[in-house]
Amino acid sequence: HLVTDLVEEVRGRLDELGVEDGRAYHLFVLVPPALKNCRWAGLDVAGWLDRRLVDVLIPSQLMTLAHDMPIDEFVAIARPAGCKVYPSLYPRTSYTWPFAATPSTSSYASPTSRLVSPELVRGAASNYRYMGASGFQLFNFTLPPDARAYQIVRDIARPATLTQATRTYAITPAYYLDYEDSYQYKKHIPIDLKAGTPCNLPLIVGEDLTDRALAPPPDLCALRLGMRGASPDLEMSVRLNGVSLHTGAVGEGLVAVTGSAPADGGAHPDPPSAYLQLPLSRLTTLNQGLNTLELIIRIPGAGGNVSLVEVQLGVVYLRDYRL
Repeated sequence: HLVTDLVEEVRGRLDELGVEDGRAYHLFVLVPPALKNCRWAGLDVAGWLDRRLVDVLIPSQLMTLAHDMPIDEFVAIARPAGCKVYPSLYPRTSYTWPFAATPSTSSYASPTSRLVSPELVRGAASNYRYMGASGFQLFNFTLPPDARAYQIVRDIARPATLTQATRTYAITPAYYLDYEDSYQYKKHIPIDLKAGTPCNLPLIVGEDLTDRALAPPPDLCALRLGMRGASPDLEMSVRLNGVSLHTGAVGEGLVAVTGSAPADGGAHPDPPSAYLQLPLSRLTTLNQGLNTLELIIRIPGAGGNVSLVEVQLGVVYLRDYRL
């Protein structure tokens, strides 16, 4: 109630200023990334909207780019109240390497980085547009923008761009206390894969890749799995929406990482030690919205622990179709 009283007080003062100045003043509120996290934090977002206190809600993941904040929950209660939803986008992610159309050891030989790529931001923005976002908030982007940041700003300002350039969708990896489902929603990865036990994971893809009215088909669409503890003799079944992408030993398809990665005290999961990349032969395999990834492993011999720390879907255009 104390926070709601504060929001009501600010709203009242903004309305007073609006009358004095002859213009509208808008109240933007940054909140945790899911309604249940808002309730955990004692924030009565639904009550604010019922009383028309807020003009823009900004669901925000903690410190790293997220692809799967459930902002559709906010949109559903915000629209009737005349409130818009602007999810927050960050300039960094977990330690990773850029998505490669044709991966080899050299693709992962450079030091890993937390700088988010324009391709990852395009994927996240596509997801949130699909869920009903009216715009975006950029958090921790420096000014003046460098070339990378400028590219990101230009891309998300033009929705058509999101379907006409290479983009990367991802399952958001955990950061810090994301495992707890408190002020951040609980993340699905990293996860230890248990031999013989199916692991089902949700992957959001905010576009219909079969809709040729939107954009030409991509030159490549592939699923990339980043793992630790995997070896070429690891046997794995990979299914996406019930369609088999791989069965058997990963073999030479498993590409080892040779680039260095800094230790950060455990705030981020360790980056992959190897990647398995699987092309999708049919775009109809993918749903617009929720997709289900199923993994089952069998570890030959003595084996060891295998963990899944990264899942990315690359939609690659070798030619730039952007306007």
